[in-house]
Amino acid sequence: MYHKPLAYGVQANDIKRIAQNNANLNTTEVKQELMKVLNATNNHVRRELRKWINSKVPKMTGRLRRDLLRHLMTSYVSNCVLRIFVQTDISYAERVNDFNTSNVRHYAKKIKYRGRTIILHDFRAIGHFFDAMVDTAIKMILYYLEREKRKHASSRKLKYNEMKIQKLW
Repeated sequence: MYHKPLAYGVQANDIKRIAQNNANLNTTEVKQELMKVLNATNNHVRRELRKWINSKVPKMTGRLRRDLLRHLMTSYVSNCVLRIFVQTDISYAERVNDFNTSNVRHYAKKIKYRGRTIILHDFRAIGHFFDAMVDTAIKMILYYLEREKRKHASSRKLKYNEMKIQKLW
């Protein structure tokens, strides 16, 4: 399952325009300030999505969660663009995503896996997890972008209205 990388950032020509309108900062300083905002947002979103994946994605063997987390950890910031990857390479992910919540929640369910008996406690898992995860990721990105912009604008020379970080996907 794959979703386009969630990309938010500022284009190079916009950075130049911001620097021209700001008497206190040049282009490299504007870029550094925007990179700080985007890096902080990336750290917050990855941490919160990691918690979300560990609690809401259905777990039978753990491969699906591990793969989602592996792709999430490849998210990065470069050239004032934040890219969050929400995808998985697991072949059965689409089938699991089609299940309802009642099919994926387990209360002390015993299963046999590779000759061992495993007791599953997965009482917070949700059905149609991938669509919900993409929606949650977008909401988290917007929330933490807003928060970090306000935090940096109050203590820096770059004003809140000058940080025009936009959706690039």
